[in-house]
Amino acid sequence: MKELESCFNAHVQEKRIAGASCVLFQEGKQIYKGLFGYADCAQTKPLKGKEIFRLASMTKPITAVAALICKDRGLLDFDTPIGEYLDGFSHGGVGKIEGENIVFAKSAREITIRDILTHSSGLGSGEIGNRQFCAMKTPQSLEENASLWNGKFLDFATGERSAYSGVVAFELVARIVEKVSNKPFDSFLREEIFLPLHMQDTCYLLNEEQEKRLVEICIEDGNGGLKNYDLGVRGFVCFALGYTGGSAGLFSTLDDYARFALMLAGGGTLDGVKILSKASVTEMATRYVDFWGLSVFVRGERTETQPLAKGCFGWSGAYGTHFWVDASRNFVAVLMLNHANCGGSGSLFSADFERLVGKVLYD
Repeated sequence: MKELESCFNAHVQEKRIAGASCVLFQEGKQIYKGLFGYADCAQTKPLKGKEIFRLASMTKPITAVAALICKDRGLLDFDTPIGEYLDGFSHGGVGKIEGENIVFAKSAREITIRDILTHSSGLGSGEIGNRQFCAMKTPQSLEENASLWNGKFLDFATGERSAYSGVVAFELVARIVEKVSNKPFDSFLREEIFLPLHMQDTCYLLNEEQEKRLVEICIEDGNGGLKNYDLGVRGFVCFALGYTGGSAGLFSTLDDYARFALMLAGGGTLDGVKILSKASVTEMATRYVDFWGLSVFVRGERTETQPLAKGCFGWSGAYGTHFWVDASRNFVAVLMLNHANCGGSGSLFSADFERLVGKVLYD
């Protein structure tokens, strides 16, 4: 992995990022771990491997697994309108912008959980959704968030196409999990996923010891260096402290998230502990709309610009976290870094990670 190490050490030295860590597993065994650079923008605290990162949208696959657990138990039907679970929740149809206002443009069918998980709901997926989001107060709970979006306009007709819903639609899935399980969403995740998988550092609120291990989110300072993009101890820039987001907000470590990914690579089971049925993992990793599985990309054929094997699935976070699973090879790759607005799945760092690991694994 010398080329990977050279690449990420250069990113650190040239202050594109403060630091990054990654891990690779084959057949359930760790075959590589890399720690590059620092946990702080001043580059004084070398990464040691136990640091805590903000997952941002790499929270979404965890939310999808929570919903799939409920589906496995017969609590959910992914193709039933979500109003059946959310007290009659409905959208206001497709909107259009007229001057300063958003007005009704056309009707659309009701949203299902599958629509949300494949980013084809139309809710919070463009300028219409962004304008509505910016006009809202910051919700303090999933219940309040669902109430705020009830009756709001769509960016496009449900099921018509896909477009990423960064901080809106997955909140409804998290609220539905709360409703059908009769548990707060964070409790459900802790009891059904984190504790069984020994993911002790994955949470929405950090304790005092964990705060000391939290890496800084860095951003360019305009003078060739880095400065702290200060969120305090919030999990995500759009959410309140401690908000249990389905879209974003979780904290985790490299090793914790690797255990989550290993569970997926193992068909829903890790170390003899079953989280999901194998059928649900297959469903998660099946393409439905464009390149979307359930909350994850699912890769097509390898090309010069797409270096992973067909069928690999995973996702990313806005601050630079990234992972994928190659179930056919029982292979897992996880990258952790925190840099403000570096582009998630489209970031330079995610692309380099895929390209250089793919070169070793598939060429």
